[in-house]
Amino acid sequence: MKNFRLIVFTLLAFAAVSCARKQVVQSTPSPAPPVQAPLRLQPVGPFFQKMIPGTIGSPILVNLEIPLADVPAEVTLDSVYFKGMKTALRSVKMEGKTVCKAKLNMKSGSKVTPPEPLESNEVVLVFRANGKRHLQKISNLTEKPAIYLP
Repeated sequence: MKNFRLIVFTLLAFAAVSCARKQVVQSTPSPAPPVQAPLRLQPVGPFFQKMIPGTIGSPILVNLEIPLADVPAEVTLDSVYFKGMKTALRSVKMEGKTVCKAKLNMKSGSKVTPPEPLESNEVVLVFRANGKRHLQKISNLTEKPAIYLP
């Protein structure tokens, strides 16, 4: 029994000494990755203009133009929601700006529910950047005087 007590005492002493020599390393949490602001395109003077035909039964067309300043190279313009319709965009480089153009047929175009409610002078621009789909609401489109076709 005396040997047993000696062995237990030795083990406890050894454990206490080894714990006292152990260095504690404090880990500092790594900083969170910076949160990127959502990608926003800068519209410059967007407008729409109705084209009213002179013949009965012909559809009313709406031309939509959204000039954008400084469009990053990774951005691909996709489509637009306007007046309850969705249509593809085509983009043209003009005077250092990228101009998004769309033509909507108000008679035969299918009605689509936009991703968010829109007023009569608002549009939702759909584009892709870095493999992700982005939506941007653009307000205060100006309406140019209608063009009356013969």
